[in-house]
Amino acid sequence: MNIKKQKHLEAVVRLVVSDALQNRMSDPRLHVMASVTRVELAQDMSTAQVYISVMGTEGQQRGFMRAMKGAGGLIQSMVARKLTTRTCPTLKFHLDESLKKGLETIQKIEQAMAELGQRTGEKDPSDQAGKDQAPGHEGRGEGLTDGGKDE
Repeated sequence: MNIKKQKHLEAVVRLVVSDALQNRMSDPRLHVMASVTRVELAQDMSTAQVYISVMGTEGQQRGFMRAMKGAGGLIQSMVARKLTTRTCPTLKFHLDESLKKGLETIQKIEQAMAELGQRTGEKDPSDQAGKDQAPGHEGRGEGLTDGGKDE
């Protein structure tokens, strides 16, 4: 199968699973903030790895994934109705923690920057903007002649 067709089929699977999660499921364990982050379709179309990011506690995430496993057949039938292929891939759902890890990394960086700022006594790097120039030369454009035009 060519790459363009594979990407199209992955997008269809992603849209159908997303729609099922948002509008078609009645299981209360699936009523948390979740999104399909990516779908990886095998070359032979036998399986589709569906990665889902779930916002909530670890208990909510585990419950969500158990509910997804139980609803897998229903969701797969929805996908089969939308695909224009002879066979429908078997859906395998995975908890995607990349967004959570990315958010944690950003928070750690911000915390480290705040600690670094406290240690050096700086309040805000933008406060230093006008202090780097020599007195009496603020905003004069030293070194430019004729208003900055090339001659």
